[in-house]
Amino acid sequence: MNKIDPKWPHAEVLRKLLQPEVSLDEVFERVCIPVLLTYDSACVSAHNACDAPYARAFEQEINRHYTTFIGRDLPTETRVHLFLLPLLRKEELVNVLDGKLKLWQNL
Repeated sequence: MNKIDPKWPHAEVLRKLLQPEVSLDEVFERVCIPVLLTYDSACVSAHNACDAPYARAFEQEINRHYTTFIGRDLPTETRVHLFLLPLLRKEELVNVLDGKLKLWQNL
């Protein structure tokens, strides 16, 4: 908060909006949230080539997860950009990212 220029005409309003007890619906009328979902993919594990059968299975799997996600009851002012990342083994990615995070924390 000390980085807000007190001479700026909107400084006081911004300081009030940044208070921890202020709800986000008071700050934003609309919100756009990117969501990255990774998961163990039956499609990825069942195929060894990027061919037509894989493409069909992949599309079906992605569409099924997308349909499940958009079926949630979200406020109309909320826009979600959904990124689905099917993996052979999600645990491997989680372990690598966890290792990188621990390295960065020790810098």
